[in-house]
Amino acid sequence: MDDVQQRRIAKNEDHCRQANEAIFETMVQFQGAEEETLSLVCECGISECLDTVEASLSEYNAVREHPTRFIVRPDHVIAQVENVVQEHQDYWIIQKVGAGADVAEQRYAGSHTERSGAHRSD
Repeated sequence: MDDVQQRRIAKNEDHCRQANEAIFETMVQFQGAEEETLSLVCECGISECLDTVEASLSEYNAVREHPTRFIVRPDHVIAQVENVVQEHQDYWIIQKVGAGADVAEQRYAGSHTERSGAHRSD
């Protein structure tokens, strides 16, 4: 897979990450940080994907600590451009590699704002 395709996939994933950030912020604003489970958009690179996943608030925050990590449905992993870091029953956590990782880091740095309950470790 060439760099152009890897970058396109990473941008698709970033759009989903931004949607999930909005879901997170809305949930915290209206329900407080006590909510245990978030219903999230699958953050895969498949542009037609409309699937959702449920993840705990703590797991979501842990994923957001790493700019190159995303939450996806298990059957939505694109092995050529990402590695599976952790497997859960309904979703997997993947980490971008190659050109896609560069895009993810750049877009994360450009859009990340400190949010309630999440702390960057790097």
